[in-house]
Amino acid sequence: MTIRLKNLSLVEQTSLFPAYYRALESQRPDGLIKDPKAVELIKNIDYDFTQLKIQQFVQVALLLRARQFDILTRDFLTRHPDGVVVYVGCGLDTAFDRVDNGQVE
Repeated sequence: MTIRLKNLSLVEQTSLFPAYYRALESQRPDGLIKDPKAVELIKNIDYDFTQLKIQQFVQVALLLRARQFDILTRDFLTRHPDGVVVYVGCGLDTAFDRVDNGQVE
């Protein structure tokens, strides 16, 4: 299924940044984060991503933050396999797919 996005406002475009950054980084052999779901998501969005003004420091900060939250969440789920994780995120987040221990709902 292809999702078509056109004429997005600047605010709406910002919701694409995190997923797009994770998808780009996931395709690097030495990527800071691996997020196959973000790659799949971005491939299914009909949008000219060249319109996004990529700022390296923002990209790296978002990736490091996501990686750190993933590490902390996996650690918590290792210690509390039946634990509850409430994630209030934005930007087409795919954190669940990255940290699921098979028992998370």
